[in-house]
Amino acid sequence: MSIDTAADKFLKVAQNAGWQVGSGGVADASTTTIPLVNTTNIPSGTAVIATIDRVDANGTQTPSKMERVVGRVSGNNLVDCIRGVAGTAQAHSAGAVVEVVIDAALWNKLIDGILTEHNSDGTHKLGTMGVMQFVKDYYTNSATLVTGDTSEHDLTDMTTTVSVNAGDKLIVQARLDAQVTSNIGYAFDAYVYLYIDGVSVDWARTDSDRQWTASSAVLLGSADFTTSKTVTVKVTAKNSNASGAMNYKNCKIRIFKQ
Repeated sequence: MSIDTAADKFLKVAQNAGWQVGSGGVADASTTTIPLVNTTNIPSGTAVIATIDRVDANGTQTPSKMERVVGRVSGNNLVDCIRGVAGTAQAHSAGAVVEVVIDAALWNKLIDGILTEHNSDGTHKLGTMGVMQFVKDYYTNSATLVTGDTSEHDLTDMTTTVSVNAGDKLIVQARLDAQVTSNIGYAFDAYVYLYIDGVSVDWARTDSDRQWTASSAVLLGSADFTTSKTVTVKVTAKNSNASGAMNYKNCKIRIFKQ
């Protein structure tokens, strides 16, 4: 759980309850602890914006004395205050009226908090924790593995490209259904590999069961980028035995940015 500080963006408000500056008043424009007669019903759990001397005890407006401060409740004080967020930072007498008012400073803090992980049009910013943007699906129904040797080869039609910006993270998932295509009745394995920008980020083994069908593979990997560029994403494979071969059906590469 976060601790309330004057840097909070999302601030609670409350119905005003006759709060006043405590005995001794506020000595000058720089003190960061403001005493109150009491803090009953002033919100805790977040900082608050308190308005001092907007009106006097008779309700008459006193604009030259008005000051808004951001602080947090501690006992009967507002502490760690940021002075003069609106109005003028200045001294205040004991008994000065203190209110919690919804104003421009409070609203702007709320917007600043939202903009931390959102763009101004409401969409999520890339690069913020847990936020992913779908980029593309790449699908082919048949990705053929070259037969006749046990070397690693690119799978036909399992290569695609995507543009990234500096600071982007790519998250890639690939799924393939393996199928024995030669030497039926011969058990063997094949291995599949996921590459992002030339680096292998995951691999899996697909097993034949001496029949036409074989296992599926799901690959998952990510990569971070410090420069803008075009990135190649591909899947490769190799047979464990040159006497048999795998074909791959229902092949999909799904790409996200974070």
